[in-house]
Amino acid sequence: MTAASSRPQEGEKRSREKERKDAPPCKVVVRRLPPTMSEAQFLEQVAPVPEHDYFRYVVADWSLGLDAFCRAYINFARHDDIYIFQERFDGYVFVDSKGGEFEAVVEFAPHQKVCSGGGGRRKDPKLATLDQDPDYMRFLASLEEEVAATGATVAANLEEIEERERSRGVVEPTPLLQFFKENKEEKLKKREEFKAGRRKKEEERKKQKDEERMRKREVKEKEIRESEKRVY
Repeated sequence: MTAASSRPQEGEKRSREKERKDAPPCKVVVRRLPPTMSEAQFLEQVAPVPEHDYFRYVVADWSLGLDAFCRAYINFARHDDIYIFQERFDGYVFVDSKGGEFEAVVEFAPHQKVCSGGGGRRKDPKLATLDQDPDYMRFLASLEEEVAATGATVAANLEEIEERERSRGVVEPTPLLQFFKENKEEKLKKREEFKAGRRKKEEERKKQKDEERMRKREVKEKEIRESEKRVY
């Protein structure tokens, strides 16, 4: 290809890029949709959607708690249709299956580029393959080797040292060994206190249930006796 023939193509490319930059934004996002709303339900409620070349529906992220909402992206073919759509649905109240009301917001999408794949995201080939990654497997193996090399816990090692000291005639424990011993005893004491407290609560709860059951039975028997008196 000669330099003369390549320059017109470069010029056409720059011209197309300039047209895209100068073109008014046509991609909008509809936010704060009900978190339980499906894509089909959304399209049914906003139908008919003006002519568009891109649509993407994003379901709610429940990890966001109260801020979990669905949202929809639409790239309209004509800029004028945006204002018609916005006038209809900006502030429109969508109702979910439980009767909850959600006021939608229609605004220009911060990112105006449009994917060529029709709005679908390509699946990451490495998704959920961590367990098969060689580097990760080597890392796990190194951890297991470290644990095997370490052997017993620090407390067990200290107890072994204390036993050796006793065998050599050293009776008085070291401050560190005494600390571990007291700490272990304190943990056992707290564990027993927790178990005793839980048993006490369960007994009190059971006692309350028995008393409530007895009270209801007495009320029922009283009602039966009074109804029998009225009959006779």
